[in-house]
Amino acid sequence: MPSQHKTPPLSIITTYKKQLCALLHAGWEIGLFRGTNGNASLRFPKPYDDIAIITATKTLKGHARLSDISVWDLRDNQVFGKELSSESQIHQLLFAKTQAKCVLHAHTPYLLALSCVCPIESIKTLPIYEVALLPFAIGFVGRYQPGSTQLANAVAQAFEHLAQHNASVDTKGCLWMDGHGLLCWGEDMLTAFGILEEMEHLAMIALHGRSS
Repeated sequence: MPSQHKTPPLSIITTYKKQLCALLHAGWEIGLFRGTNGNASLRFPKPYDDIAIITATKTLKGHARLSDISVWDLRDNQVFGKELSSESQIHQLLFAKTQAKCVLHAHTPYLLALSCVCPIESIKTLPIYEVALLPFAIGFVGRYQPGSTQLANAVAQAFEHLAQHNASVDTKGCLWMDGHGLLCWGEDMLTAFGILEEMEHLAMIALHGRSS
């Protein structure tokens, strides 16, 4: 286990792993996660906020077990458990730049389907109050190889651009990665999950509107 900084007691680590597994299972039940796609992480509260847990690579989200969740030292990038997702650097970046406690990345079907027929930015032009009252900011990232340094750099740039105009990104927000999926963060698990669910819902409305 991490030794250079304060480490959460095993009981707290186990509780957080159970909570993250439950969130992944819930996301799978409603179609937000499928197969091994996507990743999720959860940072511990102070004084343990240099430590997080994150899904291991190739984790089946709908069947995630405690052993599929690795403990991760954010300062020195040490991993205790299975190999991390190749996109862990994006999670690390958001934890460094925000007060977020949870980061989620998912390849949701309606968002991906919408991106095949029009820019995801079109969600922001839907003539419904739900869009006008969105309590979080939405940013956009170009198309890059998943897990690449280029993608991580592009996410960092998109985040900085979003932060210039939206102070709320310190605690919540999302970035659409073109051809890839949605990246959400929140001050807790339910906030991040709610953003993911809301964006998928808006994509479904946009698609139905185009087909009617």
